[in-house]
Amino acid sequence: MFVAGLDLHAAVDAARRGGAVVVPRALTDPFRRRLHSELAELPFEPVPREVGPVLQEAEACTLRDLDPFPVLRSLVCEFGARVRTLGREPSDNGRAAIRGLATWRPNEFYVQRYRPGSLGITSHMDGRRYRRLIALFTACGWGRLTVRREREGEVLRRFPIRPGSLVMLRAPGLSGFRDARPFHAVEPLGRAERVSVGLRMDMRVAPSRASAGGPAAAVGLASGK
Repeated sequence: MFVAGLDLHAAVDAARRGGAVVVPRALTDPFRRRLHSELAELPFEPVPREVGPVLQEAEACTLRDLDPFPVLRSLVCEFGARVRTLGREPSDNGRAAIRGLATWRPNEFYVQRYRPGSLGITSHMDGRRYRRLIALFTACGWGRLTVRREREGEVLRRFPIRPGSLVMLRAPGLSGFRDARPFHAVEPLGRAERVSVGLRMDMRVAPSRASAGGPAAAVGLASGK
């Protein structure tokens, strides 16, 4: 599933400090191909073209019940367990626990598909209801993540996204941050479609309400700013 030597502590710490990070290669190619095959059959629908000042061009599907998706379920279970470990006692090498992660349990899983040449999604923040950490795995395709100080402000970082990469974004509650969500944009690159799956903990969703959602839920953009 995960490549050997994947250092999640260092990656999450970078997201904690800088707002966002991309791990260039997190998933092994065999697992990534299995994940892509499972996600390819989802009932994708176009997302709204405009959400306030944000423009986007993609297709999406939101899931909360993972029983029909064993490959994705295994990724969520293993990744979630590893992340929660980072929030507990200091590790054997003395690295401190990262506050807020011990109870991080993603309960919303949104899959996005970007066609070649599409706009992607312009600078935005994810909604406040998503807490502590947002993680996105790329099942196929290439792209670029741009992080800005403000919506149209100074570019802080540009990260390439490749098949098997992991994007992590800081969300409210990580290490005591009340907010500090990064403005970020996603642009697909290359001649192949890009498919990604995001793991989020939506504080408005109770476990008993687990169900499938639609593309509007998948957007999850901040309504403010």
